[in-house]
Amino acid sequence: MQEWIQWKNSVKNNIDDCRGVKCLNGGTCEDGIASFTCKCKNGFNGKFCKKTTSMIARGVKCLNGGTCEDGIASFTCKCKNGFNGKFCKNNIDDCRGVKCLNGGTCEDGISSFTCKCKNGFNGEFCQNNIDDCRGVKCLNGGTCEDGIASFTCKCKNGFNGKFCKNNIDDCRGVKCLNGGTCEDGIASFTCQCKRGFNGKFCKNNIDDCRGVKCLNGGTCEDGIASFTCQCKRGFNGKFCQNNIDDCRGVKCLNGGTCEDGIASFTCKCKNGFNGKFCKNNIDDCKRVRCLNGGTCKDG
Repeated sequence: MQEWIQWKNSVKNNIDDCRGVKCLNGGTCEDGIASFTCKCKNGFNGKFCKKTTSMIARGVKCLNGGTCEDGIASFTCKCKNGFNGKFCKNNIDDCRGVKCLNGGTCEDGISSFTCKCKNGFNGEFCQNNIDDCRGVKCLNGGTCEDGIASFTCKCKNGFNGKFCKNNIDDCRGVKCLNGGTCEDGIASFTCQCKRGFNGKFCKNNIDDCRGVKCLNGGTCEDGIASFTCQCKRGFNGKFCQNNIDDCRGVKCLNGGTCEDGIASFTCKCKNGFNGKFCKNNIDDCKRVRCLNGGTCKDG
């Protein structure tokens, strides 16, 4: 009966049960009937709003290795480098603002980027032209010129090939005349001429008469690596130095003697004879007049 009276009095005069109650963390006290309730701010609970509401306990999952930090009626995912977003879901585009040079392309990583360089380039931003001549040996005095993922051996005259290894056949298409043969050189050729010829292509017949003196009016005729002295009648020999013995085989009669001339001979006849070969007995009676009936008899 007494409890009922107390209840009746409390209803009539509602006692402020919040008197002396301290709700924590910004909570506010609401009076009830012989009771009170702390209305807690977001993030707190408990009779006096003393406890924090654990967001981890509510099933928050931070992705990509992120960790959850509890706040006041909130949470924060602390993301690992390279990720962002409420749950660390987003891979940050590390290629944003990156310029890969020389045709390279940017590939995003985790808190990093990589420039994928075209052949012939390297470096963080593909800024370096790789020296493709490193370790290359161009032969026969050639020099290496670096390209883009390539090299070129600049060969000296007379050589070709990737490494200037080949001696170019400079005789290709060359015709040496008059039986000459072509010998290949370095960026050159030589026609080895047969005797009697000279010139780049053995075109010239050497004047073998140069410096030759044919005697006794003879004239020099050039041959192939030779000459001939064309002698005047009565002479022979290499240089026409010989007077031909025109008396050879000649018989002068009646005691005559042969005298050699130039391309001729003369029979010197004894007295009483004449003619080319002294064959004729001269008529000594011609123009002789014997007197007193005498007659002339030739001797």
